[in-house]
Order: sequence, then C-alpha cells, then structure tokens
Amino acid sequence: MAQAEKTPICGQHAQIQTFWFINYYLAADDGRPDDVVSTPARGAQDIGTAVDYIATLDPRLFDEDDNAEDLSYKNIVDFLLTREASPAQAAARIDEWVVGETNRSYELESNEPYFGRKLTLWPFGTPSVEYLAQNFQREAEEFAYPFSEVETPGSEFQLRWKNLQGFISRLTSLDLIDCGMASALEYILPAHHAYSDIDKRPQGGPKRIEADLIAAAQWIEPDQPPQWVYNQCRTTAGTRKIWGMHNWNLFKEELSFFGTDERFSQETRRLAESLRQKMETQG
Repeated sequence: MAQAEKTPICGQHAQIQTFWFINYYLAADDGRPDDVVSTPARGAQDIGTAVDYIATLDPRLFDEDDNAEDLSYKNIVDFLLTREASPAQAAARIDEWVVGETNRSYELESNEPYFGRKLTLWPFGTPSVEYLAQNFQREAEEFAYPFSEVETPGSEFQLRWKNLQGFISRLTSLDLIDCGMASALEYILPAHHAYSDIDKRPQGGPKRIEADLIAAAQWIEPDQPPQWVYNQCRTTAGTRKIWGMHNWNLFKEELSFFGTDERFSQETRRLAESLRQKMETQG
C-alpha cells in the first residue's frame, strides 16, 4: 500500500493554521470573560507576530494521563507558546507528525496476518431464509385478499397472482426458498378465509375460485413442483398446516368438485380434471 505523501505546510498559510490551532487551546475556560484574551492591534495583517498579542492564559495542555502520542503533538504546541518555535516551524513539525502517524498505521495494516474464512451470505433451503418467504406471503396477501380484483378475468391482479405463484413454486421446488406459506394451493381449500361461497355468490364466487385455481396450478402443472408438494405432504404431516396427506387428498377432492360442477366454465373444469389426474400419478 502506498505511503502517505508528505506535503509540507509552510508560509503564511501554515502560520494562519497554526495561529488558530493555538487559539483553540488558549480558549480553555479559566472563569474570566472572553474579552480578557486580547487580539492583535492590527488584526491579522501581521500573522508572523500574532503570538505577541496572545494573552498569557494557562493553555492547560498537559494532563497526568497523557501518553506518548498525546505528548508528541502537545509538545509542539508548547514550543510555540513558549516561543521556542515559530508558527511556521510548529506547522512543519505537526505536518511531519501527521504524515508519520499515517504511514505507521498503513504499515501495521499491511503486516497483519490474513486469516482466510468462508462466509455464507445466503444459505438456500434453510430456515434462516424464512424471512424472504414472508415477503412473498405479504405480496400474496396484497393480491388475493377476499373480493379483490383477482376474480376479474384478465385483470392485472389476476395475471400477477398467477405469475407470483409460478415464480415462488420454482424457488420452492428447487430448494432455494421454501415459499409454501404463500402457496395458492391453500386458497382452493374451503377452510381458507378467501375461499368464496359459490352458493352465496353465484357470479363472483366461481370467478374467484377459477382465479385461485389458475394460480394454484403453478404448483401442480409443471413437472418438478408437484413432486415437491407430494413429498412435503407425505413427510411433514402435522408440522405445516398446508402440507400433509390429509390436505393432499383434500386438494384432489376439490379438483374433482371443480371438474364436475357446471357453475364453473368449461375451461376451468378441464384444467381441474387435468390437475387431478396429474396428482393421482403422484399418489
């Protein structure tokens, strides 16, 4: 690593910097009013003799707890106050001290041993990414709440509902993120809060179920997701409310109902029957 370049602070600019640096230390409160500290009779016109006009207050530079680093720069200030060094000389010494400290810190960093390690940023397929699945669940709830526009055929809500399910079903079946909590499969079960009563809602009810069925089909229609769903239902009974062989059989019963009830469109009945047959091949 390149060392800090030493840029000497000199001339009138250095004197001005040092003058104000010293005045900072002279501002220690000793109980007297501010006007006790006199100012140069000619203002800042003659910075070289500015120290002559500084009142001799105790700067209180040194403390019994000072370490070597504290003393290294406090001595420079003290030399200026006692006129053992001019402002330009004090500025040059401060500049040298700052550059030296910077270079030493670079050397310490470059000499530190390297300890290699592996850091897992995104442990796919583990409970530690459940918070990501919760984001998808919130997204699902924003689309598919009761009486939402999901039940309007061809609406943006309906399309987004289907696309969301297609995306999270792939994430889940690839063991990247378990998004089962946001699955639309649960929406086609009568116990779900968004399940529509088609007897009470003869118009909107079937349309809502059709929209949820199209979304839920993304977990059954492709090749990989239905196998994942079946494995979850077969092996995790009782641990997740949506999975279990009881619900697996309920899914098939609902598909049989959708496939035979003429209150649903012919397209919906065909889709339901196709999905039921695919589930039968799994178990």
